[in-house]
Amino acid sequence: MLLLLYAQPAHPVWGRYMVMQEVHLLSMMFPVDVPPFEATRNGVFSGVINDTLLSLESGELLTRNGRKGSRNENFKITRGGIRRIQLVFDGLPPETRLELQESRKGFDQLGHEGLGNYISRVRRGEGAASAQAP
Repeated sequence: MLLLLYAQPAHPVWGRYMVMQEVHLLSMMFPVDVPPFEATRNGVFSGVINDTLLSLESGELLTRNGRKGSRNENFKITRGGIRRIQLVFDGLPPETRLELQESRKGFDQLGHEGLGNYISRVRRGEGAASAQAP
């Protein structure tokens, strides 16, 4: 999750469900272990990801602004989070780093509803088979 925020450190992710949708899509693009997601009317949801957000916030690795649970809620990586994840990010192959940065930018441009629609298409098999970034 810190990699996701570090890919565009100047831009927060707006909304808890947006974070979950972006993590879900990244898990489809890259071979990483993530907890199972369940479909809700607002998009995909994972209790483990939700708990992780709270842990990262209490560990001062990310900041949360706005009303909790609303679309005005946003998450941004802190200096401590940047220091913690920078070595991991720099250790990734250059193509992967670039793909992470471009994916995050694309996810932000799609917005909440666009990203939800994209996930639905990919899950139904109508989107890119390898879940390429939009």
